[in-house]
Amino acid sequence: MTDPHGAEPYGRLVSVAKIAYLFCDFTLGWLLRIRPFVQRGGLVIVERGWWDMAVDPKRYRLDLPAAIYTFLGRLQSHGDLLLVLDAPVDVLVRRKAELPRAEIERQTRSWRDRHGARSVTAFLDASRGIEDLVADARREIEARLR
Repeated sequence: MTDPHGAEPYGRLVSVAKIAYLFCDFTLGWLLRIRPFVQRGGLVIVERGWWDMAVDPKRYRLDLPAAIYTFLGRLQSHGDLLLVLDAPVDVLVRRKAELPRAEIERQTRSWRDRHGARSVTAFLDASRGIEDLVADARREIEARLR
C-alpha cells in the first residue's frame, strides 16, 4: 500500500459497525478455528491482528476513541506471544516512506505504551539482518513452546 492514510476515515456510525464486525470476526475466529487447532498441537501465526488496528486506526479508516480499541482488545482471547518488529525511527522512516516521521514516531510509542495485549510481548530489532531477525523470532517462539 503506497498511501495507507490516503483515504478519508469512515464516519462514526460506519466505524462503529466495522469495529463491531471485526470484534465478532476476531472473537469467533479464535474460538471456532484457532483455539481448537492449537489445542491439537498446532502453531498459529497471525500478521498484524487487533493491536495493529489499535495502533494505526487510520490505516483501517476508523474514527473512534483509542479507549474503544483497547477495551475490546482486552475482552478477546489472546495468543501466547506477540512479536513486534521494531527499529530505530530513522530506519523505519527510510523503509516506510509512505508515512511521515511524526506518524512513525507516534506508532512506535503506541506499540510500546499502549499495545494492551495480555500476551507476552517481545520487541525484535528489525534493523538487523533478516537471518538474525528470524533467529530472534525463532528463539522467542521456542522459549514459549517449552
